[in-house]
Amino acid sequence: MSKSRITQISQSSLIVWLSSVLSGVRQCRLCESTGTQTPVELTSRSDTTLLPNQTCRHLLDVSRSTTSDLDLRQQNVVDNLGRLVDNQPESITSSAHPDIQTTLDPALLDTYSSSRNRFRLETLSEQFPPISSDISRSIFPLVDPTDLDLIVSWRIPDSERVGQTFAHGIRVSPEFSAVENLRRKIEKAILSGGKQTRTMYEETGRLRKLLLDSVLDGALAKEDDPLVVRGFVNEANAGVAKFDLEQGYVTSSPKAVRPVLTLSPCLVPTTIEIHNLSPLLATRYILRLPPSFTPSATRETYTPARHVGTLEHRGTLQSGETASITTSFWISEPALVELEWELVVETGEEVEGIWTVRKTWTRKEQGGVWKIEQSSST
Repeated sequence: MSKSRITQISQSSLIVWLSSVLSGVRQCRLCESTGTQTPVELTSRSDTTLLPNQTCRHLLDVSRSTTSDLDLRQQNVVDNLGRLVDNQPESITSSAHPDIQTTLDPALLDTYSSSRNRFRLETLSEQFPPISSDISRSIFPLVDPTDLDLIVSWRIPDSERVGQTFAHGIRVSPEFSAVENLRRKIEKAILSGGKQTRTMYEETGRLRKLLLDSVLDGALAKEDDPLVVRGFVNEANAGVAKFDLEQGYVTSSPKAVRPVLTLSPCLVPTTIEIHNLSPLLATRYILRLPPSFTPSATRETYTPARHVGTLEHRGTLQSGETASITTSFWISEPALVELEWELVVETGEEVEGIWTVRKTWTRKEQGGVWKIEQSSST
């Protein structure tokens, strides 16, 4: 049995660590298991050989599936949870369980399906403890539309020992709340309803409160900041950019004995890219660039970028879109320059033609340190 660890490093890549804990050489094949049943899919696979107690790292490409037509909002699931919250379990309708489209051979598919079913039920029992396993099977499909599963198939050469290791429920995109509309519906019912309606939601027993909390504040209610920002100096190579910093100009005053030679500041062009990784939601942003020196714990080592021009940029990004913002900063001598910015992020959606905010984040970030050098004389 191998150990595996998975980390997302960008909107299109995963790093997978595989560790061998067997005595003897083992060969591993990393492949996708769920095909087009998820909105993302692997676009690369890997074969490798591991020696005893050895760990290897795989970089796998991930792309959004162009053939998936699954309901990312999981509307039927949310509707059924709403019926449970309203104490109407008899109105629950079974969710569709789409076929798992894959190239796996039948024997491996059976093993995978059994492992996936066990993982799904265990996960649901932890996330929704008041809901019985029988009702969970009716409400929730076998594969969450935002999940990606991996299969590691292995064998030991010169031996008949073979097997598989499964990694279920990998999330390669930011979480978003699927129960936001249900939350608004309940809040509206409490505010505008009569005493009986308010009592139904507010004066609840322990199990009912646990159900409400697991639905409205649990796994399906989680919402992540979906924006990833990357800043870079346009003409840099391996973190180093060269500019002509010796074009000085002469300044003088009426009382000056002789002119003074002053270095002319150089404009360094930079680009800041903002990616919306949400598979569903539109996102508004405000990017604020610092105009001058600002307090920082790294000021003794790095020079902050002093941006010029427009210092505040606003925009809206639909799911999967990228904004590219061009700006510049002044510099007059070789230095290690640190890019900084403040980003305000707001997820939301149009409700009856009006932009409705779901969640807001504000964060300050550093975009890396860039070495600015004097270019060679020509």
